[in-house]
Amino acid sequence: MMEKNKTELLLVHTKLQIKNDTKAPDLSGYGVALPTLTAYEREQGIVTRIYDTSLCTDTYEQIVKKIVEENSLVLGISRITTNYIEEIFEFIDDIRRYGYRGFIFLGGHAATIEYEKCLLECSGCDCVVMGEGEVTIAELVYAIRKKEPWQNIKGIAYVDASGIKRNPLRPLISDIDSIPFMATDLLEQLQEIQGKRNITAYLVSSRGCYKKCSFCSIAAYFDMFEGCRMRYRSVENVFNEMKSLYYAHGIRKFCFWDDTFIIPGKKGIERCHRLAELIKTLPEKISLEIATRVDTISYEVIALLKEAGLKHIHLGIESFIDRDLVLYNKGVTVEQNIEALSILEDLGFSTKVGSKLRIATYLISFNPFTTLEDIRHMIFYFKKYEISPKKQVTFLHVSNYAPIKQKLINNGIKLGLNNEWEFLDERVSYLSEKYYNFVQHAMKTREKLRTLEKSEKYNNDIKLLNEIKLLRENIDNKCTEFLEKLVDYFDNNMRKESIEAFYKKNIDEFNDFVGRRMELEVELLLSQLGDFIIMENLQ
Repeated sequence: MMEKNKTELLLVHTKLQIKNDTKAPDLSGYGVALPTLTAYEREQGIVTRIYDTSLCTDTYEQIVKKIVEENSLVLGISRITTNYIEEIFEFIDDIRRYGYRGFIFLGGHAATIEYEKCLLECSGCDCVVMGEGEVTIAELVYAIRKKEPWQNIKGIAYVDASGIKRNPLRPLISDIDSIPFMATDLLEQLQEIQGKRNITAYLVSSRGCYKKCSFCSIAAYFDMFEGCRMRYRSVENVFNEMKSLYYAHGIRKFCFWDDTFIIPGKKGIERCHRLAELIKTLPEKISLEIATRVDTISYEVIALLKEAGLKHIHLGIESFIDRDLVLYNKGVTVEQNIEALSILEDLGFSTKVGSKLRIATYLISFNPFTTLEDIRHMIFYFKKYEISPKKQVTFLHVSNYAPIKQKLINNGIKLGLNNEWEFLDERVSYLSEKYYNFVQHAMKTREKLRTLEKSEKYNNDIKLLNEIKLLRENIDNKCTEFLEKLVDYFDNNMRKESIEAFYKKNIDEFNDFVGRRMELEVELLLSQLGDFIIMENLQ
């Protein structure tokens, strides 16, 4: 018989590189998958806990020990990206080595798509939960609780003596209004760490994505299952969850983690209009943060959302080169990218870091076909829209199930064991390496400045904040200027020895610049900050 309140299901979310990450907590937010699953499983009478390792300062060994000591009947580990997935396999092996004897499953987009790899390479994993796991996980826990066979449960894959078995998959959940509001465990944990003021609540208004960008494996994931890929919660259901968070937890900032928040066309306008009207019934103003595509941006819909509190919009620009947009199968043009940004700017939004109405742009600046001329072209837009250096130095990631893998192969690009690729132009390869290293060096100071800039502790010190802001902006500009100089150097076919000397000279000049511009008070604050950084998911 189960002990009262003993954890039956422990759901774990890990940092991307759990073994090599720093102990500094990532306080930028939390994922929505595990809180959603937790709410559903609790509704089914399952005692469920969440452990998000990114919100704690535990060492790797402490994380493993805590999981083992929890001694849950079932342990679920979520993985949405294939990056560093081997570390998760090692993580599970270590959990077993430290003495955990319960049932372990892997779930999430990456585990679903790579289920064979997970099962063959991770001996400590009992099964993979395929797709949307609400019902499947509940049935697994029931079976383990009653010590009954679990191998015939729909929606799982596992290994037996004859090899890998994949059971019939469950269809996608059609009525997502039927799923309970997310558990607030992680929200409350963030409030304990940072205080109740200024905390953002994360939620979703839809599931799925209606587009098929070639670099994304989401389409491959949803195509595995029967049912409509794109499903929406009713506006009333979304607002009721917001209202619950508003009154029960004092939340005034809401971030929607939908792949694309705005529905194209008339339906999207009507939906946004209805949500805006409901939000305006709340006693106090709130702020909204969303992600969407450039082809969903219209003056009318953004004006409606702005009136409801829209302050931050994430936009997948990807490139300002039409050839790249075709490669990425974005279904838009550079002209449309510029038009969307223009509409947002007309409504007071800005790509500038720290803006009150902020556009966070996302780019894939480098791919195998990138030329020096492409980089020159992109620099123009980096400057025009004041793109953060962190966003400038982004490389195409190729996953096994993303359509771009075959596209690259068809175009003569050789891929390595982990889908790594090389530039066709060796100069671009060397340039990108040097620029990446320069940006990494600059960001060490820049990130600490942003943490100070965002800290409520210094809200009233206008002189200090202006000083920090100016220095941070100058660091960003120095990075872009260095990239421009690098292109000139490589364009003139400079030898590697000369470029190495040029790189070192610019690093020294950057250090000297920061040293001269750093006022004593800021320097002191940065030294006190140490390694604690509020990670920015927005900049």
